[in-house]
Amino acid sequence: ETGTKAHERIIANIKNSKIRFDRPLLEPVDPELGGGLLARTDKITRLEDVGIENIRIQSARRAYTTPNDPLTRKIKELHTREAIIFRHVENGWANGITCRRLAKTCVGTKAYTKYITVQDAVAVDWASMLTGGRRYAFHGGELSGGAGILFQRLFIRDARHGLVTNKKVPGPVVWLDVLDYLGGESGAHQGNANGLLFDNVVSQVLAAYNRAPPIGKHGWTSSQTVFWNSSNIYENHSNPRLLLAAPQHSANFVIGGAYSNIWDEQGGGYIYEGPVPFRSLYHAELESRLGPDAVAQVSVPDQFHERFYNQLRDWRGNGAPPW
Repeated sequence: ETGTKAHERIIANIKNSKIRFDRPLLEPVDPELGGGLLARTDKITRLEDVGIENIRIQSARRAYTTPNDPLTRKIKELHTREAIIFRHVENGWANGITCRRLAKTCVGTKAYTKYITVQDAVAVDWASMLTGGRRYAFHGGELSGGAGILFQRLFIRDARHGLVTNKKVPGPVVWLDVLDYLGGESGAHQGNANGLLFDNVVSQVLAAYNRAPPIGKHGWTSSQTVFWNSSNIYENHSNPRLLLAAPQHSANFVIGGAYSNIWDEQGGGYIYEGPVPFRSLYHAELESRLGPDAVAQVSVPDQFHERFYNQLRDWRGNGAPPW
């Protein structure tokens, strides 16, 4: 997809005509490929310190079964589509969220949103058709929203795109310790999102590739994406797939984990299925910057055990999390 993408940064220092930002850019800026523009901008107005905790959001509709009549299908979808959406928010969180019988999204971070944490959340029992524009359970950003986003300890069932981003996401966005059960494709959806990390994610389909015709109409989905210690193998996953490729001058990686049915015909992706030096890349990077206490503050002990996926499945958002 052509166009420009905004990466909001603060200048940390300028030395010998070199500019250092407060945090890295997550895509290459090559003058031969169009380069980039550095410009001063006014501070974007955002709400700050916004939190939503311990809430169950459920429409009155029953879980969806597809009727034969098209009009009846549309009428059955006239109910809650999205539960919690962050727009123009900085330093926000959603904790202890259960979503049932929705049509589209449980928690999403959209335009001009950054530094959001979503944890201990569940999206199940969808009340919508299994088709376009529905069942995007945990949405990591779109239209310059989606910078410094953390999703962790999630359970999803029967989603179409359980973990997803849309157009022009600057990143980074992290999904950590997630069971996307019996669902469709998890990965960026369109518009070449940057800096996505799927860390200890189990999903029937994990994807970073070119969704151009004849596959689809959206083009490259993401670059600088890492699937770390993840898998598409889980009980009752009847059609597991890993779809991996990368645009020219960019890279997408699969490191560690276990996968079935790997498709890499478009080229450009890097796959290493061997042992990894640490369980979680997010936790390792956090510890290297801020020390082990920082990891302890954002995690629970059960997260470090293989059985945690089964705990997520058994919990399903009924009552308080068992960890």
